[in-house]
Amino acid sequence: MPGNIDSIVGFTVHQGLDARGAAALAEAARRALRHFPWLNRKSFAVGAATLEVWGHGDVGRRVHRTPDGRLLVLAGSPVAPNDWPLLCASPDPDSFRLPWDGRAVLLHLSADGATWSMWNDWCGSIPVFHAPAGQGRVAGTLEPVVAAAARLTADHISMPALVALLVHGHFLGDWTLYRDMKVVPPDCFAQWTPAGFQ
Repeated sequence: MPGNIDSIVGFTVHQGLDARGAAALAEAARRALRHFPWLNRKSFAVGAATLEVWGHGDVGRRVHRTPDGRLLVLAGSPVAPNDWPLLCASPDPDSFRLPWDGRAVLLHLSADGATWSMWNDWCGSIPVFHAPAGQGRVAGTLEPVVAAAARLTADHISMPALVALLVHGHFLGDWTLYRDMKVVPPDCFAQWTPAGFQ
């Protein structure tokens, strides 16, 4: 399928996970991705953060490291994603807009891995979940993997979110089944820093 050549379909990024959280993340990702053996996986260390991507073809072609050590990751299937020189300049979060149409998430990791920035398409067609995880944090496109890394259990279920799901058939806003896990809203600039998520 030409549209899927060299494309990233999902990712996780984490920082500061303890050994149990890292093991839970790895096991949950293994369980989820074993059903898709044709997907290629690749990991990157970015300062204190670890990024794993999976997709079709050479997923590394959708990951660009700038000379100063920052990492730019393009997930999804945007139309004509050929403006890497534009993106490799340090984008101003207040004025930068995704230059493409289609399903897309652009992830930008600082060289030290402490700051993750993300732009997504207007309908949020690639959901990205995020949660604090002990002294660290985790974000990714697979909800069970993020929940496992953050060690969320039935004790963390959000009753208002569960009621909304049962009444409306979907969650409201950025809610998920768990209190401490959120989904990034569509058509936004999101940023994770040591101070938290915004």
